[in-house]
Order: sequence, then C-alpha cells, then structure tokens
Amino acid sequence: MSARINLLTVDHHYRQRVQYFTRFRFFSIILGLITLTLIVSSFFIAEYLRQQIKAVDGEIETFESENELLQKQNIVSSRIASAEKIIAASTNYLPLYSAIIDSGQFASSQAQLQKIEIDANRDLNLSVHFQTKDALVSFLSFIESANFEDQFKSIVVNDINVAALQTGPTELLLEALFNNENIQ
Repeated sequence: MSARINLLTVDHHYRQRVQYFTRFRFFSIILGLITLTLIVSSFFIAEYLRQQIKAVDGEIETFESENELLQKQNIVSSRIASAEKIIAASTNYLPLYSAIIDSGQFASSQAQLQKIEIDANRDLNLSVHFQTKDALVSFLSFIESANFEDQFKSIVVNDINVAALQTGPTELLLEALFNNENIQ
C-alpha cells in the first residue's frame, strides 16, 4: 500500500483544509447547477411570456377592430335614423310639384316655368316667364279658375313688370300656400 505524502505542506491542519475545500467544491457545484437551472428556466419563462404577450396583443387588435366596426355601425345607424326622421318630418314634394306641372299651363312656349320653390310648410314661390301679353292674361285667368284655386289656400302676385310686356317678355312672381286637404 502506498500512502500519499505531500512534502509541500507542513501544516497540521491539512486534513481539515482538504475537507473544507472538498465541501466548498461540492457547494460550488450545487450552486452552479442551481444557477444554470435558473438561467435556463428564466429563458423558457421569458419565451413563454413573449408568446403570451403576442396572444394578448392579437386579442387587443381583434377587440380594437371589432370596437371600430361597432363604432362605425353605430354612426351609420344613427345617420340612418336621422335621415328617417328628416324624411318623416319633411313634406312629400312630388304631389305638390305634380299639381303645378299637371295643370297644363306651362306646356306652351308662351308661358315657361322658370323657378319653383316649395318649403316644408308647403309654401310655394313660383316664377313664370311670358313671351306675350296674351299668354300672361291667359295665365292670370287660369289662376283665378276654380280648378287652380282649389289647390291653394292663398295666392299672391308678388311682382309683375307690365311695362316690359310692351317691349317683350316679362316675368311673374307668385307666392302661394297649398291646400292640405286637396293635395296629399
């Protein structure tokens, strides 16, 4: 059997120091393994958290896009509701316009309808252009007829230039209020 002899050490406590360094080495290896395990596990935890963040970001983007679509849908539905309210509150202009045009007095070349305005209160502003004095007289007699007067509560001649009839065409401006019972 051979014994180990360390000629470089002279100390009596050599065995205690060897035992101390052996324990130190063992604890260092254990501490190193724990540190290595923590580093590897922190890498996996960081990767897992990155994936979770990506998933949450995707859900947030989906939620935001759905929220934007919902807001756009609310805006469109409110605009449709507003348009429906306006349509319900407004006057149906087609029968009023048709009542004037269907009278037949504007079909000739002597009396031409220049401007027609109908507001929500069923007030009418009418501008008629006449080429001759006879056309004007014919139109004024038509206005006084029962057929035309039944369509209106009131008819007022606003402006007429009689002096212009001597030299050429003239324009007649009328204001009228439609009769609600006869025209719907």
